[in-house]
Amino acid sequence: MKIKTLSILNLLMMIIFLSLSGCLEPDYPDTIWDPDDQGKPVPVIASVTPPDSTYGSIGSKKTVEIVGENFNPSTSDNLVYFGDKKAVVLEASTTRLLVEPPANFKDGLRIRVDAIGAFLFGDYKNTDGTWHYYKLLNPVSTVGVPAFGLLDNMSVLDMDADGNLYIVTGKIIVKVTPDGTRSDFGEVRTDRALGNFRYGGNGVFHYTYTNNYFVTTVDGSGASTHASFRTSGNVRDLDFDQNKNVWYVGDKGVIYVTKAGELDGNLLFSDDSLNFTRMRHYNDHLYIVGSRIQSNGAPVVKIWKQEIDPAAGDPKLVGGLVEVFNWTSSQYAGRVISLIELNNDGEIYIGTGALPLMKLNTQTGVGETIYPKLLSNYKATRMVWGNDDYLYINTLTFDNIDNDTVLKVRIFEEGAPYHGRL
Repeated sequence: MKIKTLSILNLLMMIIFLSLSGCLEPDYPDTIWDPDDQGKPVPVIASVTPPDSTYGSIGSKKTVEIVGENFNPSTSDNLVYFGDKKAVVLEASTTRLLVEPPANFKDGLRIRVDAIGAFLFGDYKNTDGTWHYYKLLNPVSTVGVPAFGLLDNMSVLDMDADGNLYIVTGKIIVKVTPDGTRSDFGEVRTDRALGNFRYGGNGVFHYTYTNNYFVTTVDGSGASTHASFRTSGNVRDLDFDQNKNVWYVGDKGVIYVTKAGELDGNLLFSDDSLNFTRMRHYNDHLYIVGSRIQSNGAPVVKIWKQEIDPAAGDPKLVGGLVEVFNWTSSQYAGRVISLIELNNDGEIYIGTGALPLMKLNTQTGVGETIYPKLLSNYKATRMVWGNDDYLYINTLTFDNIDNDTVLKVRIFEEGAPYHGRL
């Protein structure tokens, strides 16, 4: 009986305690909602330049300027959207934003600005209140995917004056017209990877393979005839000057020239300590990539230029090699140069196995990686400038079949003249 009485008393005490506890003020934090906070002023977009479309995700080459009101002066406090993707805010003031558009390559995009602290977006609209839709273009496309469906040696490529692209895959010269139509055009002499390949007009192709300079002529029926000149060592690359003389370089520092309309070459220079791998003609100079073997056996990779006199009938070298850039002494020493190109201003573009394209400032030693957000998955093996501001890049390495193709990349710069196709 005593135990039951204690149990009843304990129960009553618990009920009293719980009742008193329920009357206490809960220890909640202060509310974050401030009914008097109206937020910062809503951003207003007055204009967008360019107004309707541009290219996305290519850094400072193509930016969008947004002018208006009530933006935040700090770049990090403004969020700018093109559709569902965020842009990179490069510059900011209360009345102007400069942004790099994202890789949201679509039409019908809505541009919206979130100035952090404001409760509503600023929207890009027409004067009647309807949306002003925007389009982002992709500067990178493919020409045949992948490798035209052929898992073969897609070794080299060039273009003619009409914009037809010629790509060698195996022995076949594949012609791709500007509208994308593909056809087998002719054949080269060998199915092995070529040193390089240039179109010389009138169905004539010039190329190098081991210690041979080849000329292949393709007639209207597709029949190919071949002629060759045998060199003293492996020749790796070639290019035309403005008088249609053909210059080619290779191992042991050889520099040959074949006069316009002829086949046999003249050896103008050689040096056993040098090996030349890539070359491009620009403004009466040969820009040559190669290495010099030091006394300890270690190669030093450099870019040189060699002045030439392209006089018709008597082309010759002028002076000696002039160093343009010491690649081995640069921050890029661990990368192998796979190609060299020049734009119409003589600025150098380099392709390597680690990245497809870099614009090299030879004075500062710093390279600007071209479109890293779009091209970082590709490697470059060959490259040629089109007749406009597009570069065509062969990315065939067999490392990743999905990336083995020919890229068409708009650079917004014209290339140095290709005198063979003119």
